[in-house]
Amino acid sequence: MKSHPTHLAFKCILILLPWAGNFSAQGADESSAPSATISGRVINEVTGRYLNNARVTAREANLQAFTDESGSYRIANVPSGPVTLEVFYTGLEKQELSVSVLPGQNVTRNVNLSPPGGAAVKMDPFQVESTRVTDQATIAVNEQRFSPNLKTVVSTGDLSEHGDGNIAEWLKFLP
Repeated sequence: MKSHPTHLAFKCILILLPWAGNFSAQGADESSAPSATISGRVINEVTGRYLNNARVTAREANLQAFTDESGSYRIANVPSGPVTLEVFYTGLEKQELSVSVLPGQNVTRNVNLSPPGGAAVKMDPFQVESTRVTDQATIAVNEQRFSPNLKTVVSTGDLSEHGDGNIAEWLKFLP
């Protein structure tokens, strides 16, 4: 059975149509201005530790990222121009930074966060408290707050405060 020439041409057009769309989409991507990238690390100024799960937001671009275990963050596809970075971590003072980015530029901005009220705290001479438990509790709250799933995080430092180190006594206080 012979195929009519117009049917053959129609079949060729249908076969080539998906590739034609890909070529036009690639051309549109190449003509748009390249976006910038902002990256860096977030550190606790008092303890010197890099912070995990600190939230870094590029306000004008409506983009956000969370730091990894090494305190590193990376926000890609940031449009060029002035951008306000907002860095938040539970228990530390929120910080806002102004960054000016150019198309295709990679900007590195490290952030030092400190406790509310500044780094120095004046205390009574005989009231000394351990910051280790406070730091563990703050880390646990931050892990729980920014977890992508529903989970409960409890610091293991609380184990020493209940029942002479007995794990059963400690477990009954968990939510």
